[in-house]
Amino acid sequence: VINQFDIGMIETTETDPAFNATLRTEAGYGQLQAELTDGLELSVGARYERGEQNVRPIRVFDTLTNSGASTSLENDYVLPAATLTWKFRDDMQVRFNAAQTLARPQFRELMFQRYFDPETNRTYRGNPLLTDSEFVNAEARYEWYFAPEQRLSMAGFYKKIDKPIEAFTGFNDNTPETSFANAPEAVLYGAELEVQKHFPLGDYFQGGYFSTRRAVVVGNYTYTQSRINVEQGDTVSVYGTALQPASNFFVDGSSLTGQSDHLVNLQLGLESSERLSQQTILVSYASDRVTSRGPAGLPDIYESPGWRVDFVAREAFTLFDTSMEAKLEVRNILGTGYREFQERSGNVVYYNK
Repeated sequence: VINQFDIGMIETTETDPAFNATLRTEAGYGQLQAELTDGLELSVGARYERGEQNVRPIRVFDTLTNSGASTSLENDYVLPAATLTWKFRDDMQVRFNAAQTLARPQFRELMFQRYFDPETNRTYRGNPLLTDSEFVNAEARYEWYFAPEQRLSMAGFYKKIDKPIEAFTGFNDNTPETSFANAPEAVLYGAELEVQKHFPLGDYFQGGYFSTRRAVVVGNYTYTQSRINVEQGDTVSVYGTALQPASNFFVDGSSLTGQSDHLVNLQLGLESSERLSQQTILVSYASDRVTSRGPAGLPDIYESPGWRVDFVAREAFTLFDTSMEAKLEVRNILGTGYREFQERSGNVVYYNK
């Protein structure tokens, strides 16, 4: 405890100041590629992966003061994948893909220690009882390469997730504290549209600055729906409490954390055809999304990312017979701030900004 010069500092993590974590994976895969008929290609394979993940607190005082909570996850998986590609024209194709993948908890999600995240202005504490999440993924995608470096693609996707890791927030002495738990199951599906198009400005300007440049437009829109499935008898494990019904933490039908229904990314730029010279405006939008499950009986916590505009420029030049590059970035031109809120029946409480 420091209390001098009108400055007070209290170390609130003295009981758990450090931890040790390791992750070791061993894997191998096999793949078979074949052209079934003219224009129809199949790629199938499988990956075997064994992983060992250990997280434990470090004792830094003579007297043991931390919880002693540790995690040891040791699992092996066979993860198959298959892609069927139909090239029905020289510049068009359709791809169908299915695969199984996995996601492991992050070290800090597993460690039963408090830590403060300055980006979200919130205290977090891990859950040593988290387990791996397993994914079943499927996608169908149409691609049209109508000109060099230009394309149009449309896709539909589906994911089924077993034991997704979700954040939930409670209050400790009126201070929000976020932890993590495995939800029973979730599904996610949606569609994506992407286009990239170039416009040679030399067709419109004879001589001068624009004659050797092209305008570049890249756009992407993604629509996503997700839901958590909670059935009677499902349970959840949170360190420091007994095995509990999953309905104490998750509401059936709730959307996954971090998933916006609408995502838009747009790039508007100029490029030189003679040397490195690029000027790009980046516009992005994300609709409201859940950042954390709310405390028992309270609504979930949402964030409003909204619109964001950035500008990036890159320019090549020569200095002392050496080729160099200058880069300028102007971020968040609109000054969009971070905002979290809770809402019920039209009543909004601003939670964090």
